[in-house]
Amino acid sequence: MKKANKQLSRKVLDALNKDPNFAEAYQMVCNRAKTKPYLVGGKLYRTMIEIIYDYPARSHSCDFDFAAETVRKRKKEELYTGKLKTITDLMGNVIEVPVKRARPRKSSYLKGDSVKLRTRHGCKIDLMNIPDLHGIKTGKLSPTIEGYLEAVPLSVQSIAMDIDKCEIFGRVGLDSINEKFIWINNKEVLTEYVALKGWTIDRYVRSKADSIKFFCDRKVAPKPVVAKLKYKKNPFFNTAANNAPVFFTTTTATGGWVTNTTITT
Repeated sequence: MKKANKQLSRKVLDALNKDPNFAEAYQMVCNRAKTKPYLVGGKLYRTMIEIIYDYPARSHSCDFDFAAETVRKRKKEELYTGKLKTITDLMGNVIEVPVKRARPRKSSYLKGDSVKLRTRHGCKIDLMNIPDLHGIKTGKLSPTIEGYLEAVPLSVQSIAMDIDKCEIFGRVGLDSINEKFIWINNKEVLTEYVALKGWTIDRYVRSKADSIKFFCDRKVAPKPVVAKLKYKKNPFFNTAANNAPVFFTTTTATGGWVTNTTITT
């Protein structure tokens, strides 16, 4: 498994710790997940881009997305508020019945049946149960963090962070950030997602690339990715893409569940 080097990983963790919601968000997902929760999504890759290339990538506007291989589902009892209301039944009798909570908003297409949480300050958290994700629940991909990395639509999204070990990993995502270039990671998932939203693939890929000042291609990249990609360098970036730092090393895959939730560098 390709990983970012320790120096970069520590800088990312330092930046995350500056967010007043981060420690609480991580503690909440650790309490809800049965297996290790990994930080994923825009908060991670946009923070990395800001650190590596020193320009804003809107990480501050992102919710916290985590993915775990097993998540505790909401119990049926939690669907009730604990309050009672008075109603009149069909026989004219006045009775008290429990008040149900409002139905939760449907999860996004990509995140499957994710658990929605909020910190005390209202920061949104999505805890994804990996086996429920589109592309994985069909049995085409393994219900693991490696399967998650294959299931995300775009290359830059194929990245995750083990907070306890301070390790960032994901070959495709690291290559994408290192090259400042976005391509399609999972065409099937992306095609169905944009159809659901009423967008086009070009629009979705371009909007993601523009938001982080990357180049893009609507094609699925061949393997190995970086070795075969051919694209023009845009002078707008002052050849920064040509001189993108090599910030990863190759090691074995990350290990198992760590119960310690203290966030340190």
